[in-house]
Amino acid sequence: MGGGARWAYGVSSYFISRIQADDQYQGLLGAGSIVLNICFLRETREDVLLSRRAKKLTKQTGQKHICASDLQHRSFFKTLRVSVVRPFGRFD
Repeated sequence: MGGGARWAYGVSSYFISRIQADDQYQGLLGAGSIVLNICFLRETREDVLLSRRAKKLTKQTGQKHICASDLQHRSFFKTLRVSVVRPFGRFD
């Protein structure tokens, strides 16, 4: 993948400035910004990163590695709530 978060944020900022300039293309430019963020930004949730690392270690060593988040099954709505609230500094 590409140049990382700074590049993706720069392009997203460009799209946002264009949205403010041309209201008729607002939806298209917003969708383009979302696609770029999905393609070029890396995952940062610790439970996802630890789960991926455990799977990688299991594959490399042959021993079963698991993390606590693999044992806990959250509902979709609980995960969504945490993902929406977390950027504002309130953790559950």
